[in-house]
Amino acid sequence: MEDCKPQMKDKSGWARERRKQARIEGRPYVNSKGKLVEARQMGSDCGCRRKCFAKVPLTVRAAIFNEFYRLGSYDEQNAYLYKLIRRGKPSRQRGKDPAKARGNSYQYFVGVHGVDVQVCREAFAHIHAVSAHKIRILCRKMERNVAYPRDERGKHDNRKKTPSETLNKIRSHIRSLVESGRLQEFVREPAGAGMNICKMWKDFLKHYDARFAEYVISKKSWITLKTGEIVDPLAKHWIYSKVFHEEFEEDVNKALSQEAEQFPLPEAEEILDDGVESTQTHVEACVSDVPSSSIAPVNLLMEPSMQAQILQASPDQYVVVPVTITQMPLSCFANIVVADFRPSFIA
Repeated sequence: MEDCKPQMKDKSGWARERRKQARIEGRPYVNSKGKLVEARQMGSDCGCRRKCFAKVPLTVRAAIFNEFYRLGSYDEQNAYLYKLIRRGKPSRQRGKDPAKARGNSYQYFVGVHGVDVQVCREAFAHIHAVSAHKIRILCRKMERNVAYPRDERGKHDNRKKTPSETLNKIRSHIRSLVESGRLQEFVREPAGAGMNICKMWKDFLKHYDARFAEYVISKKSWITLKTGEIVDPLAKHWIYSKVFHEEFEEDVNKALSQEAEQFPLPEAEEILDDGVESTQTHVEACVSDVPSSSIAPVNLLMEPSMQAQILQASPDQYVVVPVTITQMPLSCFANIVVADFRPSFIA
């Protein structure tokens, strides 16, 4: 029996991963809210009594800055900064209240021609173009005797959790799409490009969210009411997507494959043999409420000039176009019926 190892998803092309890598490398990028974040730049001279920028020449500061943002990950950058911070006891205490006394004192260094040169915290932050908050986080980890400062963002348990009732509704919706044969409604174009999760999510809200009629949904899946008020729907897009990919993606792909095997698209020769009359019989079943005298079907193998003649029919005539040629410019025609010739769609 073959050893079937699960394939790891290639996330390098994801917009979120591209933003993350640009942030690590200090490059400009557009954030998730569509705003441009400028490239990282070294800060100005700290101006302190230590004369930190005078002790670290501009060429050295530029080299440190460039090398820091060439590091491949957030963890590597943290580890680099971590080793340049020294913790010790304060040399003197200010104030008479021991409860308010500092328990630790920190010194910051940068490498200048192989020698560690002490600088102030502000200069340390400006040279590496990092925030004071990031430095405080590293100092706190040092107080906890953390050997390696790994990225712990997002790993806490105090976040708001989606109710199990909502998750069950998402599962019920996806199952209903599979069992009712509606999956083809949510397949991306061209065929084989995967499922349109955003469209599935909107269909879920339509059936399960009582306020769906009031929603205005943007391209980024942000939801506001018609009054402009920002609201949270029954389930956000990312939650629906997470449930689909983690629990249903494999089953949905299998169902689509089975349907494609059961109802394959006809070959070109078959359509040619059928002729226009047979095609018209198919489309009459698809558009039973349209009089047959108003239907002008387009055959796949017609000459382009003949297709153009039919598509330029009078405005009151319905033009039926097979799915395989819907890439033609049809936006100027009002009465368009796109017909799929697979048996499952001719009921």
